[in-house]
Amino acid sequence: MTPKQRERFIGTCEDLESLPPKQFYYGAYAGLDWGGKQDLSCGTAACALGRGIAKYGRSARVKFSRFTSSSLPMPTPYGVEYPDEVEVARRLYGDEAAREFGFLFLPECGNRLKSNANATQVAKHLRRWLAKLEAK
Repeated sequence: MTPKQRERFIGTCEDLESLPPKQFYYGAYAGLDWGGKQDLSCGTAACALGRGIAKYGRSARVKFSRFTSSSLPMPTPYGVEYPDEVEVARRLYGDEAAREFGFLFLPECGNRLKSNANATQVAKHLRRWLAKLEAK
């Protein structure tokens, strides 16, 4: 993880810790009510990775894309024609986060967090992972 990626990771945790509950949902990158705004200023709920895209997407060259009119917005790297959540995690937060993508960003994927986990619980989960990574 580069210093820039670490800064983004910590920034995402800090954002989660101060986020109003209605704007967080661990079970989706962004909600069906997403209005097309990359910064999520439409007020839709989003997960930790979605919040990272909203804040750091431009500098990491990632964005939300909707591939059919009824589908949820999906994380998509610039220059790629299909969603690739793992590559988005890599660009935002580095190789280590990409390798641990499911554990970090998906409910009940090797972690104890359910889709109804709140933003503070997810931030704590992410911070614990970072502390273990840095202790190596």
